[in-house]
Amino acid sequence: MAIAEIVQPPFPEAAEQAAEFAALKRMLELSTGTFSLSFAVCNSPALRDYLIGRAVESVPRIAVIELPPNCLQVLREVERQGGTQNAQALMITGIEQSVNASGIVHPTLYNLNLTREQWEAQFPCPIIFWLPTYVAALLPTHAADFWRYRSHRFEFVAEDRPLEHAAKEFFADNTMLAANLDEDQKRFRIAELEQRLETIEAPPLGAFSKHVLVWKTELALLREQLGESVQAKQMYLEVLELACSAGEPWHEASVLSRLGVIAQKRGDMDEAENRHRRSLDIARKLKNSFGESSELGNLGVIAFLRNEFDMAEAFFRESSETAGRLAPR
Repeated sequence: MAIAEIVQPPFPEAAEQAAEFAALKRMLELSTGTFSLSFAVCNSPALRDYLIGRAVESVPRIAVIELPPNCLQVLREVERQGGTQNAQALMITGIEQSVNASGIVHPTLYNLNLTREQWEAQFPCPIIFWLPTYVAALLPTHAADFWRYRSHRFEFVAEDRPLEHAAKEFFADNTMLAANLDEDQKRFRIAELEQRLETIEAPPLGAFSKHVLVWKTELALLREQLGESVQAKQMYLEVLELACSAGEPWHEASVLSRLGVIAQKRGDMDEAENRHRRSLDIARKLKNSFGESSELGNLGVIAFLRNEFDMAEAFFRESSETAGRLAPR
């Protein structure tokens, strides 16, 4: 492996998209009172809505207009929803509901092109259209004049690299690296992983089975760290099923431990204990002293929270003794 590949920072796409979002916010802050037309390309509705929410935190008077399905007159719909009322910036979503990806004729884009000069006349503020990739690709040919009005194009598109390339991530399965991302970068990474997983048929077969296990685990961890415990639990349960069927006991034990932590935070101590005991059993079978010590500590915490102090002390003592076997002599 080349040295450049070794020192390459992890999650390059998350870093690039974070810089792109910083540029979008900077444009909004500097363009108050001036018309500009921008396109933000994003394939993930969840990521798009999150970014819009974050932008509103920086520029409070952003008017967000969601176009209804089959909307032919975009300008008229924006006016109908009150887009002209003292907005410091205008963000428009939902145009993909009126543009068929497989269509040949696109009347919504044609009508948008006819109104190109009216936008500048009516809106003395930045206007940002949020588009999926396929709509952005259609604009230069089906709304060429409107497209030429643009001053900025922002890219929040999850990776389009071949899966073979994604499978070579040298930082894969290092959950600590994913945990250290900031909130925005976690959202970018989630969108990247979700799009990657969507391209794989279920159940995952062949060489990508192991990678699917890693990617879904990371996705669950990111959801958990963002406080989305319901989504995280569901993803961990999917990973647990995959790990069991693939004969990956180490991975099974790790996921059981995370499920135990989620149950504990939710206040379900019985489920938490069950998950941690199952993880402990696997760790002992694998002679994994680190995992054994960790799960004994988790069981000690549960006993302590139940006010079972003698039992908690016994678990903590055993955990400490097990960890002591790991120390260099």
